[in-house]
Amino acid sequence: MASYQEVGKVLGVLAAAYPNYQLRKETIDAYAEDFADTDPDVLAAAAKQSRRECEFFPTIAALTKRVQMIERLARGPGHDAAEAWRKACEAIRFNERGVGYWHSKELCEPIAIKAAEAFGLTRIAVRLEENAGTDFAQFRDTYNSFTNRQAELERLHPAVRVQIEQLAERLNMSQRLSTGNNDKKD
Repeated sequence: MASYQEVGKVLGVLAAAYPNYQLRKETIDAYAEDFADTDPDVLAAAAKQSRRECEFFPTIAALTKRVQMIERLARGPGHDAAEAWRKACEAIRFNERGVGYWHSKELCEPIAIKAAEAFGLTRIAVRLEENAGTDFAQFRDTYNSFTNRQAELERLHPAVRVQIEQLAERLNMSQRLSTGNNDKKD
């Protein structure tokens, strides 16, 4: 991930492209903190793209948007809900008791796996022919909800992500305590 020196170098190159901008140590400090979890090559590419698009020295927010765009493009198109549904249908089977299970989980991307498990493996395996249109629409909504949440998480500052995870853990713990269920779920 990008070191302080790597961020400083990227900002130095950026500052050279904006002759009226005076790069200060405090600016490098702030950018280094916010881009500590960013691949230095991605950060350099985002800075290069910023030189083409920004009339003024890019803010952390503007540079972050370009980092996220480059990372999304590098990951490829990903699956849409229809493709995720199709792959989930291929990957899930049900046993003689009618209980759904993963037959080929590796066919699915992580968000599709979460959506399928939240939706219900048995519903996917058993009800495909019975209510395929309704089931797909409900799965699509579940999948899109997980996809949107993942996109929101990716936009967050790394420290904020950690705080959210800690808060979620505390909320889950207090919920387990209030229901009398002290078993930690994995």
